Amino acid sequence: MKRKFIKICVAAMSISVLSVVSVFAFQSRNVNYNDQPFSTYYMDDYNVSHHVSGTASVDAAVGWDEGYSGWIISAYFPKPCVTIDGMSADINYVGTTEISGSSAYQEFSINNTTHSVRPTVVCDEYGDTYFWVKSW
Repeated sequence: MKRKFIKICVAAMSISVLSVVSVFAFQSRNVNYNDQPFSTYYMDDYNVSHHVSGTASVDAAVGWDEGYSGWIISAYFPKPCVTIDGMSADINYVGTTEISGSSAYQEFSINNTTHSVRPTVVCDEYGDTYFWVKSW
C-alpha cells in the first residue's frame, strides 16, 4: 500500500511538472539609437596622430525568447557623420549589413582608406539591446 501511494504521488508530480506552461513567449520590438557619439585616434604613416569623431545611428527590429535567446530581425545603419581633426570625412558603405544571430553591424570606410567605422547592435535573451561604435 505504501509503495502504491508513493507511485501515485510521483506520477501526480510528474504530470504537474509536464503541464507547466511557460509564461514567456516570443517578443519583438523596434529599437532606435540616434546620433550616438564616438571618438578615437589613429597614427598615420608619418607618426602624426589624428582625431576621428562623429555620430552613428541604427534602426533595428529585435526579437527574443525570454531567458533563452535574442536575435536581430533587421537592421539599417545610415551613413555616420565623421570628422577627422575637425574636418568632414567621406564615408562609404563596405559590403552589406551583417546580421548573425543576436548581433548586427555595418562597416564603413573613411575617405576610401583602410580606416573604418563599424556600428554594432546586439539583443540579449531578455530583450535588452546595446549599441556601440568601433573605429580604427
